[in-house]
Amino acid sequence: SKLCDIMNVKCVFATQPTGYQISATSSFKDGFWMTPPNDYGKRDANYTLTFESMIHIADLYNNYLISFAKKSNHQICDVSSEISPTYDYFYDDCHFNKNGAKIMSELLSSCIANFL
Repeated sequence: SKLCDIMNVKCVFATQPTGYQISATSSFKDGFWMTPPNDYGKRDANYTLTFESMIHIADLYNNYLISFAKKSNHQICDVSSEISPTYDYFYDDCHFNKNGAKIMSELLSSCIANFL
C-alpha cells in the first residue's frame, strides 16, 4: 500500500475465495487437506481447526482486507462471495481448478475494468 502511494500507482486488492463457507457440502469438505496440511482428510489430529474456525479465519482476513483497502483509498474487488465452495471451482479447500481459475480471472477482469 505504501509503495503504491509512493509510486503513485493504483492498487487493487482482491478478497480470497475459499471452500470455507457455510454452504459447503459434506462431500466437498471431505476433500479438504489444509486442516492439517497433508493429512488428506484425516481431521482427527489434535491440532486441526474446526470448519467453523476456518470460516471465521477466512472471513476475518477478507473483511480486514476490504476495510484496509477502503481506509487506504485503494480499490477492492470482493470476489470471495462470487465463487461457490464446490468442486466446480476448487479441487480442495483453497486451490482453484481450471474452471475456478477461469471464473476468478473473469471476475477480476470485470472488477478492474470498473476502475479504469
